[in-house]
Amino acid sequence: PWGISEAAYNARDRELTYQYTNFGVPGLGLKRGLGQNTVIAPYATVLAAQFNPREAVQNLARLRELGALGRHGYYDAVDFTPQRVPEGTDHVVVQNYMAHHSGMSIAAVADAIFDGRLRDRFHSDPVIESADLLLQERAPRDIPTATVRTEADERAKDETETESPDTRIVLDPVRALRSTNVMSNGRYSVMVTAPGSGYSRWGDLSVTRWQPDPTEDRLGSYIFLRDAGTGDWWSATAEPKRAAEERTQTLFSDDKASFVKLVGTLRSEVECIVISEGNGEGRRVTLFNEGPTDRHIEVTSFAELVLGLEVSDNAHPAFSKMFVETEIAPNNGAIFATRRKRETSEPDVTMVHFVTDPSGPARDAEAETDRRAFIGRGRTIVDAAAFDPGARLGGHSGFTLDPVASLRRQVRVPSNKKISLTFWTVVGSNRAELE
Repeated sequence: PWGISEAAYNARDRELTYQYTNFGVPGLGLKRGLGQNTVIAPYATVLAAQFNPREAVQNLARLRELGALGRHGYYDAVDFTPQRVPEGTDHVVVQNYMAHHSGMSIAAVADAIFDGRLRDRFHSDPVIESADLLLQERAPRDIPTATVRTEADERAKDETETESPDTRIVLDPVRALRSTNVMSNGRYSVMVTAPGSGYSRWGDLSVTRWQPDPTEDRLGSYIFLRDAGTGDWWSATAEPKRAAEERTQTLFSDDKASFVKLVGTLRSEVECIVISEGNGEGRRVTLFNEGPTDRHIEVTSFAELVLGLEVSDNAHPAFSKMFVETEIAPNNGAIFATRRKRETSEPDVTMVHFVTDPSGPARDAEAETDRRAFIGRGRTIVDAAAFDPGARLGGHSGFTLDPVASLRRQVRVPSNKKISLTFWTVVGSNRAELE
């Protein structure tokens, strides 16, 4: 029979518990000594059923003839290693069950019968979707096979250590040289700077407003945090709103941008991704309370909306803003925005902005789509009226003449615990497509 993976084998400790380790094919594995063990795991055969179902069934039948099938399913392994096999036989059944191996087998059988339905459900998760492209990488062709390893090969090790890392870390982004990161799935793109500004685009259309400025970062999609107890507030990114004695850093990789900030005993991390098979982005906010008492934190998103061509918006921004209509869902859980067309040749575009937590869509969020109501008259984003003591988002919608998308959730962060929220922005040709 065939099928090798991690499994128990025919060796026990003083409490008569089977031992467990990882096994592999000698010609494929990098670990030494793989050829000294021959342990066949039935669950490895079940996992292969979705690729070679006929051969898998035949192999399971052979394992059954060897006594590998027990009352609760197949045992964890059959050990063929001569040093661990009783005299007079060539194998011994390892008579125990591993719950996670049984669960993997059940999932694999379901995938084989229902044509990968469980696998498709797993890959429909937005976080998993963001990394799907990694599964499409081709295997290298020209890498020589290493058959012998010696401790004298220090030169290759040094060369590896001098290669550029996959993740760029920007310490103190406000003072560091300007760095940017662009993430895209070919249709929807997000550009972010290390301090936190940036833009989102769907094809040729700007979803949010941004203009390059070498002196400050005031335009972009931001997350703000306010301590409900003290009234202090700041941005979760280095800009635009700083906090006293804060420590910040930004991490850029091909598929994600992470913004980390520590203010007192509250550490925040914002992870920005682009949905791989959709038209949108997600910003997951994770708050870590390193203090001795619980914290009540208001988490607020903010972005100025364009939903049109950047050149038209830059030419006459006040005129461009007049054609964006917003609507707040009845439970304040989502904001819809649509650009009314002035000409039939213009593309249809609709956006939705909403927030979720691990339990699903948020139902108790505040919302605002009027920039003047959010910022206040004669103010800027760094002293916005929305963060005045006791201020709440007003829920204005319609043709506000200066549209934004802002949602607010208040969360309790227990001492030495963490919580997470995710703010999503998704665009499409019409509202039905988004719903």
